[in-house]
Amino acid sequence: MSQHTVDGLVVNYIVKEMRPLSTVEKPAFREMITGINPAVTVMCRKTLSNRLDDSFQRMQQNLKSQLADVKYVCTTADIWTVNRKSYMGMTVHYMKGGEDLSRLSAALAFRRFLGSHTYEAIAEMISAIHSSYGLTVDKITATVTDNASNFGKAFREFLFQLPADEELRDDVDIVNAGEVLSACEVDELDICLPPHETCCSHSLNLLAAVDADKVSDTAYKRQYRAAIAKCTTIWNTTHRSSKASDAVKLITDKAIMAPGATRWNSQYDSLKQLLQIGTKLNDVCQALNTPQFKKAELECLNEYVSVMQPVAVALDKLQGEKTAYFGHILPTFHMVVTKLKAMQKRYSYTVSHLWLPCWKAWRGGFTKSCHSVAQPPTRL
Repeated sequence: MSQHTVDGLVVNYIVKEMRPLSTVEKPAFREMITGINPAVTVMCRKTLSNRLDDSFQRMQQNLKSQLADVKYVCTTADIWTVNRKSYMGMTVHYMKGGEDLSRLSAALAFRRFLGSHTYEAIAEMISAIHSSYGLTVDKITATVTDNASNFGKAFREFLFQLPADEELRDDVDIVNAGEVLSACEVDELDICLPPHETCCSHSLNLLAAVDADKVSDTAYKRQYRAAIAKCTTIWNTTHRSSKASDAVKLITDKAIMAPGATRWNSQYDSLKQLLQIGTKLNDVCQALNTPQFKKAELECLNEYVSVMQPVAVALDKLQGEKTAYFGHILPTFHMVVTKLKAMQKRYSYTVSHLWLPCWKAWRGGFTKSCHSVAQPPTRL
């Protein structure tokens, strides 16, 4: 095996496994490489850093060349914070073109986001990333983000629009709109953003996770919040204590799954798992020394999970990476609304009727979401 091949494999390993650059200086790693082929040498950390920079430049140039031959693209943007540091990530999605309609995706950027997440700073970074790949606003059909208000305001304030006095009139020459749009250069004072779309999966997740807590019905709210509080106590206790987690596993033969804000459907999945414990749930509460569930609270949680089930299925379908398409959105929303309507008759004979406020809230939220999604973008 040649030195060139070994160097390529080492760089590939560091990138794909997301290993620290210091890996190549670890004695065990160097021993492994030289043990496979004593004739080769292991690059140092500085050499690895230079190789990674060169690889990045080649990859970026290849992506620019590919995007230059594509007529339309769609981009996504997201901001998150971890270890007290904020980052922006952007991706691009496009079709190969011609007879090959394969959908391709690539990462555009992963950058540190310094300072406050203001709409101006967001707009500036998105526009700069688009510009760095030669993506003009006439080429981008839309940029998809979550429902954060700062994203929404960024696109409302900096959405590129032709001036009103440039509308077509009989005495005005017709010009190529693409040339006008391409002339929009990005600088500190001139930021142009393409049309904006919010992520349907994120909207569904917000609807499922937030609307249940907005119900004004006093009886439902009291039972729901009391039940969720007891569930949260179990989740927190098992998450923070290995002893508590081992005690639960001894009783149920499974680890308790806790919901997370960044994992969609996580509250539904976590509640469903707790309810599947069945009669052993109060044994778990006793072992953890947490409040036990009342019968009415368990009924409330069971009805919550039942009403939530169509939403969870729809969310799993729409957040797929390979099989989710724009044309799936309205049929999926229609399926959810239809199932929620069917529940009205099915659950009308229940004793508690705690499902009704939750059902009304979700159905109202879905109706609003469907009206928003049903407006076809003129660019499509």
